[in-house]
Amino acid sequence: AFVAAVLWALVEPPARLGAGEFAARGREALYLCQATLLALATTTLFLWLSRRFHLLAALTAAALLGLNPHSVVLTGLSHYDLLHWLFLVVSAWATDEALRSRKPLAGLVGAGALWGLSNLVRPVTLLLPVVLLGGFWLWQRLPLRTACARALALGLGMAGRSAWLALTTRRLRARQGELQADIGVLQSALVPELPERLAGVG
Repeated sequence: AFVAAVLWALVEPPARLGAGEFAARGREALYLCQATLLALATTTLFLWLSRRFHLLAALTAAALLGLNPHSVVLTGLSHYDLLHWLFLVVSAWATDEALRSRKPLAGLVGAGALWGLSNLVRPVTLLLPVVLLGGFWLWQRLPLRTACARALALGLGMAGRSAWLALTTRRLRARQGELQADIGVLQSALVPELPERLAGVG
């Protein structure tokens, strides 16, 4: 979906271009978007860490993310790893800000929605509420009730975002079925009915 969205937004359709030109412009558009995503992820990481650590430490971490060979190679691939990295950094920053606020529950619901969005790109943080529950209770020594409330708020945000997107997907599939039915009716109207047997010609 990410690659298709980039091609739809930045490249003219293949009907107007030749196959070779469309492929070349598509690669350029994807490279530009991937490089932009990497720059955004690096900048976001620097801004987040600069609020918590020394400026040099934040700059070093951002440079390691943005300039390492693996990141540079990913900018030339037709994949969504860099989009996922950006969502992870933004979600982690939002979670950190929520936990440091006086009323963290509302912020954790919002952070959970961001984590749910990142899970749609790549579902690798589905168990995050369980992990944070253990961290709140065992490491921060919070009361079990408080730890459960914070983990539940994060989980509700993740589940709510996923449920909303699932509902949207169901509606789009229903609409797709209606469109396919309309196409079938249109084809039936355009194609004449042929008799079972055709008389000989001549």
